[in-house]
Amino acid sequence: MKALMDNDRLDKKAALQDILLASRSLAVYRGLGELPPLKLLRELLEGLLEDLWKPSKLVEAYYSFVNAFLSGENLALSSNYSSWKMWILDTVLHTENDFTLKGENHPEDISKSMITAVAHDLDCIVRLANIPWATLISILEDRMGQGKILNIFDQDDERNWLDLCRSKGLEGWDVDYLISYYRNKGCGLFSIYKGFYWNGKFLEGIEHIDPITLNQLIGYDTQKDILMDNTEKFLSGYAANNVLLYGDKGTGKSSMIKALVHEYGDRGLRIIEL
Repeated sequence: MKALMDNDRLDKKAALQDILLASRSLAVYRGLGELPPLKLLRELLEGLLEDLWKPSKLVEAYYSFVNAFLSGENLALSSNYSSWKMWILDTVLHTENDFTLKGENHPEDISKSMITAVAHDLDCIVRLANIPWATLISILEDRMGQGKILNIFDQDDERNWLDLCRSKGLEGWDVDYLISYYRNKGCGLFSIYKGFYWNGKFLEGIEHIDPITLNQLIGYDTQKDILMDNTEKFLSGYAANNVLLYGDKGTGKSSMIKALVHEYGDRGLRIIEL
């Protein structure tokens, strides 16, 4: 019986060792590991598996990690997350690094060595997304010797990883699909917001743009046709003109621009208010 218990304990530790290894092994996406939830998770696993900390410090480390996750600390995103898997996926889709920036603007410049490194990272990220929470909690409670540990992840998103990817507009989980995603959706702040405000020092994302649409603007068909034709050319990489809209206050100039970003935002169009 004791031998069976020892083997079970070793299997549990091996599962968590794999997660720790994945968290340490990111190459191109290494910056993700410095976000508070992943950084605190890595420190917790190090303290737990390498017997560095006393039970009281382990408990403190675990709840610090839970707090960071519940605070929604995810790059520029401020949403509170109920799913660890979704937090991981959103972090990957919205991060900026050499690969995501090249995927957005110059996919032809991505080297074979970078593609190999990204493929390695994608494997690590899936392992990080599928943490065996029950195992982690069980080992923590064993180290404590008494009491219960809060497990907010026991009902984490039950969809498999590929279904979760598709729900976010990512057709699959490989390098080519990610390049296509970044090319179409962008990365960093520009993949999160469609509108921005220049505050004099940097761009601030506008979370809720006036939801006006082109079909709600009545009586401006000629103006709409000119703007849409020019915008189509711009987004397709053809020569396009700068545009100046003029007219009396309240005649729909700003509404026309906001309507354009709702029409073409999914194709990469963004607006900046100065």
